[in-house]
Amino acid sequence: MIGGYNLNAHSQGSIIWHDLFDTNYWTLPMTDVSYGSVPIPVKVDQLIVDTGTSLTLIPSQDFN
Repeated sequence: MIGGYNLNAHSQGSIIWHDLFDTNYWTLPMTDVSYGSVPIPVKVDQLIVDTGTSLTLIPSQDFN
C-alpha cells in the first residue's frame, strides 16, 4: 500500500484484502461473474485488476 487510503472519502464499505496469484500482474481469484443480477458463466478462475483499466474483456472461448 503506497500512500494509504481514506475509507470515509472513497468507500461505502470495508476493504477486502486478497493474496495475489501472480506477482507480475495484480491477479486475483474469481469465483463468479454477473451483470447486475444476471450471472455470466465463464471458465476462468482468475482476473487481472489495474487502476488504469477502463475496459474488461472475457474471451468468447472462456464462456461455458
